[in-house]
Amino acid sequence: AKFSFISDFHLTPGSKGVLLNFMDQLSRKATPLTLVIEFINPKYQNWINDYISGKSNISSMPEEIKEDWDADFNPYKLILKNAKEQGIRVLALDTRQPSQRARDKAVAAEMIHDVEKNPNMRYLSFAGDFHFYGQGHIPDLLKEAGYNSQAILLNMPPYHYFRALRQNTNARQHKYY
Repeated sequence: AKFSFISDFHLTPGSKGVLLNFMDQLSRKATPLTLVIEFINPKYQNWINDYISGKSNISSMPEEIKEDWDADFNPYKLILKNAKEQGIRVLALDTRQPSQRARDKAVAAEMIHDVEKNPNMRYLSFAGDFHFYGQGHIPDLLKEAGYNSQAILLNMPPYHYFRALRQNTNARQHKYY
């Protein structure tokens, strides 16, 4: 799939492990991979690029990155370390818009802009579960723009999973694993 989505139930450390497993599997493919992350604001993209390229280390991470996030940041550091080790490009897209709909529109627009510059890239997006299901969220916005090749993993407790299926007006459009 051109786009893969793994939801992060922010307070559940296990969801980060699922992502790390997918990063490992997807990084073995010949096609380059970009990890799209919700948990860092784009204003820190230069630091991320320097870190991934080896020009800086994790201890040089600006404190504001950790302070911006409401959850324990240590599991997220592990994601960045894993991306660096596997040579995975990282794109920070925490847009801090006033509503979730506005955030989803901004993230989808940035992803579309990036894929136009990098047509051979695959994207693995990791964000809160509510960004990925229901009409008007990131996968639907990408589909409206003509990007149909998608796989979605709703990595959440069963209650939220079945709620997601009910909210999606045409669940057959998406692959739920």
